[in-house]
Amino acid sequence: MELLLVALSVVLSLAGCHMLNDNGALTNNKNKCLIAGAFHITAIVLLGASYGWVRGFFIYLGLISFIGMIYSLVRFQKETSDT
Repeated sequence: MELLLVALSVVLSLAGCHMLNDNGALTNNKNKCLIAGAFHITAIVLLGASYGWVRGFFIYLGLISFIGMIYSLVRFQKETSDT
C-alpha cells in the first residue's frame, strides 16, 4: 500500500509540474495554477503519510528538483549561430 501511495505522489508531482509549465515559463492561467497546487499538496501529504512528515517533505523536494532538471534538459534547445 505504501508503494502505491509513493507512486501516486510521483504521478501527481509530474502532472502538477507539467500543468505549471507553459513553454518553459510559469503559466498565467489561474485554474491551472490552482489545480497544480492541489496536486502538489496532495503529493506532499501522501509522501508525508508514507515516510513521516519531515522525511516525506524532503523526499518531495528532491522529487521536484529531479523533475525540474529533467524538464530543463528535455526542453533545452541549442542556439544556432548564423556565422
